[in-house]
Amino acid sequence: MFLSRILFFSLFIGSVAGARTEVSFAPVTEVSDRSVLTWADLAVVKSGTDELLRELAQIPWTREADPRAVLRERRLMSDVYSRLNVKFVLPAKMEVKRVSGYNSAEFRRKLLNQLSVICGECRFEIRHLQDARVRLPSDWSMDESAVKAAGSLLVPVSSASRETTWIAVQLKIQRPGLVLKRSALIGQKIGADDVESRDVDATFARETPVRLEDLSQAAVARTLNAGQTLYPSDLRKEEAVKRGQIVKLMMGTDDFEVSVSATAEENGRAGDFVKVKNTESGKVLSGLVTGVGQVRLQ
Repeated sequence: MFLSRILFFSLFIGSVAGARTEVSFAPVTEVSDRSVLTWADLAVVKSGTDELLRELAQIPWTREADPRAVLRERRLMSDVYSRLNVKFVLPAKMEVKRVSGYNSAEFRRKLLNQLSVICGECRFEIRHLQDARVRLPSDWSMDESAVKAAGSLLVPVSSASRETTWIAVQLKIQRPGLVLKRSALIGQKIGADDVESRDVDATFARETPVRLEDLSQAAVARTLNAGQTLYPSDLRKEEAVKRGQIVKLMMGTDDFEVSVSATAEENGRAGDFVKVKNTESGKVLSGLVTGVGQVRLQ
């Protein structure tokens, strides 16, 4: 065990607008006794990316190095910090405890970092971790490809000697969603006044909760009760174009757009591609349904 004293600092890079990616370090951090430690071994990352994690893995950690000087140097080598609007936070005093062999605290930290990359808007809680019998040397690594935003995981960890152990993990996952304020009957339209936004339990959800924009031109696919979280399978988009309907066929760019009348050859919802027939030339074309009675030539 050794102690590194680092003055507190918060480094803000890039615009202050938008969601902030954060890289922070705890006052006391446990880590396996590796021959070379990097910032990826010690950091807690929020709303990060795989690119950021790879970048942190390129920064060696030593108690002698001034982290501010290290970051200034890395800024010259990579623009990842400015592009991701990264904020760095270190405590006034940082103690790093090196532990021989596999370390559960480090596994938890790296697992949550990877989960944050998969879903930056989610909140993850490790409910159970079955790793009491893991016996691996300090050079172990986690198979990141096995990490998914799911309630139950089996994550393999391996050593350089190719010995592999599977760790069972149970998660609790919360993410922003829409919840019905009232019951809704099949075929009924719902809007912003019928729902409220809040974090919902998505631990075992097979779909991503819908957003407000998903309610446009949509109706309830089946009867739903008040308090239910809305998922894509709960909604069905209404047909914006019907076969035989005269539609507005648009073509061109934002600077110069032309529209002509056409006849829909098939039904379509917003976002669907449908065939339409130019009423003047009789030519059949394909277009994207952009709204009620509107098709854009593709």
